[in-house]
Amino acid sequence: MEHLSKAVVTISTLMAVGVLAVLTSSVVSLMPLLCGGAFAVGFWLGRVSPSVALWLYLPLTYCMPALFYVAFHVFYFPFLPWVAGLMGFVMSRGTLLRWHLPPQWKGPLVLWALTVALSWPVVFLRELDFAPSLTLGARLFSNGARLPHTVAIGIVSGFAAMLGFGFLWLDWLFQTFRAAEDRFRHLVLRPLYTSFLGTTAIALIQAFGDIRFMNRPRWINLRIAAGGMLDPNPFGLMAVWWGLAAVAWWVHKGRSRWWLMGLTGLISWFGVLASGSRNALLVAILGWLFILRLGWVVLGTWRKRLLLLGGALCGMGIIITLYILLQGSVKIFLHRVGIPTELSVSSLRSYIRYQWSDRILYYQATVGMIREAPWTGVGYGIYHAIVSDYGYRYAGQWLPFDSAQNWYLHELAELGLLGSIGWVSGLFVLAQTLLRRKPLHERTPTTVLKALLVLFAIASLPHVFFRYAEVILTFWTFVFWLALRLHPGSPEGAADSKSPGRQLWGAIWTLALVYTLAQLYVSAHQLRPPYRAARAGWDYTYGFYEPETHPRIGRFRWTREKAVTVLPIRGRWLRLTTFVHHPDVTQRPVRVRVWIDQDKVLDIRFRDTRPVTHYVQMPANRQLVTVTAVSYTHL
Repeated sequence: MEHLSKAVVTISTLMAVGVLAVLTSSVVSLMPLLCGGAFAVGFWLGRVSPSVALWLYLPLTYCMPALFYVAFHVFYFPFLPWVAGLMGFVMSRGTLLRWHLPPQWKGPLVLWALTVALSWPVVFLRELDFAPSLTLGARLFSNGARLPHTVAIGIVSGFAAMLGFGFLWLDWLFQTFRAAEDRFRHLVLRPLYTSFLGTTAIALIQAFGDIRFMNRPRWINLRIAAGGMLDPNPFGLMAVWWGLAAVAWWVHKGRSRWWLMGLTGLISWFGVLASGSRNALLVAILGWLFILRLGWVVLGTWRKRLLLLGGALCGMGIIITLYILLQGSVKIFLHRVGIPTELSVSSLRSYIRYQWSDRILYYQATVGMIREAPWTGVGYGIYHAIVSDYGYRYAGQWLPFDSAQNWYLHELAELGLLGSIGWVSGLFVLAQTLLRRKPLHERTPTTVLKALLVLFAIASLPHVFFRYAEVILTFWTFVFWLALRLHPGSPEGAADSKSPGRQLWGAIWTLALVYTLAQLYVSAHQLRPPYRAARAGWDYTYGFYEPETHPRIGRFRWTREKAVTVLPIRGRWLRLTTFVHHPDVTQRPVRVRVWIDQDKVLDIRFRDTRPVTHYVQMPANRQLVTVTAVSYTHL
């Protein structure tokens, strides 16, 4: 069962990457070729020179979105070729049938990965109304804001690809570096740190040179530097993370490395300020206050403590002063970092209202999703696509394409109580890891890494960072680094030491399959796109040909083998007339079934071409209903 779970997660992730590459070819025609080539190069280099492969792909981590944007002038899954390349590398170096995670981590993390790997195809097919041959080429939408259904299924496959890739990356790290921290630093951390310096250099040009340089129009208009990530929020988070990671990296190297820590700290603060991310600014303040307190305790003597405090204040003063001078005024600086420029009761009220009004609307929509599908959620990866409708129904207005503004609520809304068992238990075992202590002489780097992950948990309260490919890879890399420092070279990282038994694997598979079947049931009965369209009031029709006129029944429309439409209710009764025009209907009867919403109102076998009329009572207190017609010939 363990072997099968690894194979399923791997195949599901590859399938998600492949499907997304094909879907994005309508925007970037070269995308399948780029992804296929990146995968092949990653696989080949992984076999012949793993270090070259890592130094080829990892330095692109935080710059790939901007490079993609410059090359193709579109912002549509820019991470995909990079993920495909690293997937090829992991496939060449990893094992398809064995997990290398620590034994106590295997159950929760594999359940989390397996739940998504099995269920995302259900959500994918649901957004095609379980009729891909009819709907994939049709012009349909997935919400009242007219988001194309092809974009919605691309989002579902994209988020599934990123999550599956993250688990496979973490597993490969345990397989390769569990007893080799120095090699891990050289082949993984150094390339990632190089990528961070690269994206910060891009932000430097954007902030103090040309704001249009490798930047999106949205951030250009707001005068915000997004670095090479095309989004200031993850860029600000990366700035905080690598500023703290530098302390964990170099604090044990001696005094000769203190200048590197200080320099990286200044670069980190520049990235936070340039991003204009309020979330990153809050996390940065908390993180560096923790570093100052830790340094205050570790240094011991008052002279060293005063030097630390003075150096920190001087560094902050220098970078803020330079930033203000280059921006032109204090007011512009405060505006860039999201701080109100006028200190009054009314201005503070307006500022708080501005910060929380949109979030409350998303929280209301999220609670509505959880209330409607508490056990299964609305399906992994689909929140962004359907939050507009739930905002209309529960918050009174159409909401823009966005997350739940809280990662925990976001996951609960998408996976429900049953599907959340994996990620909740995964957080529990990670929290247990954070509580473990190290000997005093080794405690400082480990404590900094723990603080880094705790800060990510805090940052996830007002934002959903765990949907960015680069954030997922960096998060699991830091998780592995912490585990490596807590148990360097121990057999705890081996896959065959105290592995879960058959009963636990049986429970994992049972939970994942039960959730997938439950999601299939809810998707077919409650969350189908036409049902959502009828509830929120938007058009949804496919399977019908253009209207024609019949001499006996008047205006009518032929249907394909399956036809769906959303009709307005204009009276208490609906007159439903059906007929077939098959020349061999007497020898091969045609069965026709019609549903109004989820109620079957017609099931008839036609043995001639005479029209049949039925009158169907419409539900009360409804404005729209879904009509589904299915026909097939009896052989």
